[in-house]
Amino acid sequence: MPKVLLFMKGPFSQFHQSHFTLGGHAYICAEQYMHEQKARLFGDVAMAERILKSDSPHEHKLMGGRVSGFDQEKWDANKVRIVTDGTRAKFSQNPGLRRRLLDTGDAILAEANPKDYIWGIGLAEDDPAALDPANWQGENLLGQILMAVRIDLTSTSSA
Repeated sequence: MPKVLLFMKGPFSQFHQSHFTLGGHAYICAEQYMHEQKARLFGDVAMAERILKSDSPHEHKLMGGRVSGFDQEKWDANKVRIVTDGTRAKFSQNPGLRRRLLDTGDAILAEANPKDYIWGIGLAEDDPAALDPANWQGENLLGQILMAVRIDLTSTSSA
């Protein structure tokens, strides 16, 4: 079985402070980028600006949950692209974080969040079942995105 690297916090978390710029805006973490882009996707420019002004990932998440005009189907069609763009910027613009991601080699990366069945695996880091992907109860979208970005960064490193 391939090595599984579980995370809940730290450099692979969306909440991890990691300054980057994208689309002419400066962000303090990938969580901020995701929710600011979510607000823009639904035309809630005022909320997007509030998210940009906040320096708290927890506030970003709360504000992202209050975006007006939210449509689940539209979000589902765009969320992976948005989070991939933010994740790529985060790791490509921060050499230390880039190295941390590349150092994971071919490990399966998994967000061990017992309350998140979309971005995470729906299991806690200390749950022995979390080490076997067959036991996962969530989609692990963040882990999948991190692994895709790792492949992209590996190919640009060796180019």
